Amino acid sequence: MHTVSIRTSILVISFICGYMFLIIRKTTLRQLDLFDLLMLSAVAVIPGAFTLFPRFAEWSAEITGVKFPFVVMFGALFAILFVFTHRLTIKANKLESENRLLTQELSLLKQTLESVKTAKR
Repeated sequence: MHTVSIRTSILVISFICGYMFLIIRKTTLRQLDLFDLLMLSAVAVIPGAFTLFPRFAEWSAEITGVKFPFVVMFGALFAILFVFTHRLTIKANKLESENRLLTQELSLLKQTLESVKTAKR
């Protein structure tokens, strides 16, 4: 059985609290949405759970059939970051499509405006 030192616990809890405060603040300022808050908070909570609760880490390794608990932890973090990156890629592609459409509409409006000016002369 593994135990966690007080220093390690204080360090991990301090990091989790500081990071959570930062991303909650960004969410209230509407720099992040709720889904981003959940995804990014998992990046702090999962390592915290594995560090502060060694029995949970050992149990998760046993359940998944992995020898070392940190492999499960990094696998979970990789999955979360993959989903987050996938979501950002979808958002970027959607914004690119909207930008292209707006540029085309602006060009058509400019052309229409020029033809109206030319017709008045």
